[in-house]
Amino acid sequence: MQDIDLVLKAFVDNDIEIDEDGRCYIVNLVYTSEDDDPCEARVDLDGVIENLVEYYSDLQGYQKLYVIAHELSRHADRLRDCASRFENSDDVVHELFGVDD
Repeated sequence: MQDIDLVLKAFVDNDIEIDEDGRCYIVNLVYTSEDDDPCEARVDLDGVIENLVEYYSDLQGYQKLYVIAHELSRHADRLRDCASRFENSDDVVHELFGVDD
C-alpha cells in the first residue's frame, strides 16, 4: 500500500439557516468545481454548542468558553443592530402599508 497526496481545489460557503421549526443550523456548501452542485454539510447549532461545552469544561478550557461566548454575543449584537436598521427603514414601512413613492 502506498499513500498519495491529492490536491483538490474547493470553494466553501458557510451559512446559518433556520428551518420551519426554528432550529438553527450551520450549513457548509463545498464546491469542487464551478459546474457541479455543492456537497452540503448541515450541523445543528445546539450540537455545536454542546460539543464546545463538553470539550472546554475543565480547568484548562473554561476560559475559552468565556472567549467564545463573548464573540457570539458580539456578533449577536451586530445582527440585532442590522435587523433593527432594516426593520425601521422606510422601505419596510412602504412595503408594509403598500405606500408608493
